[in-house]
Amino acid sequence: MKTCATCRFMAEKRELYDLFEVVTEHRTCARIIHGNSHAKIDDDQRVKTEPALVTDGSGYAARLVVLPTFGCVLHEERT
Repeated sequence: MKTCATCRFMAEKRELYDLFEVVTEHRTCARIIHGNSHAKIDDDQRVKTEPALVTDGSGYAARLVVLPTFGCVLHEERT
């Protein structure tokens, strides 16, 4: 399986100190719908058929962070 290191949806490296209070190599994935109060999705059909969603129980904030070695079926090669 191809990994996030070569995926066009992998965000640039940045400190995620605000999440875990440690410096980490994890990055956010721009492909996954992040369900929270600030990111409303108007396309109900897309939400119903989307293979992956990230939600937060409080409805405030949610995001998927992964290492570059992570891989998934939504991978699209970076050009």
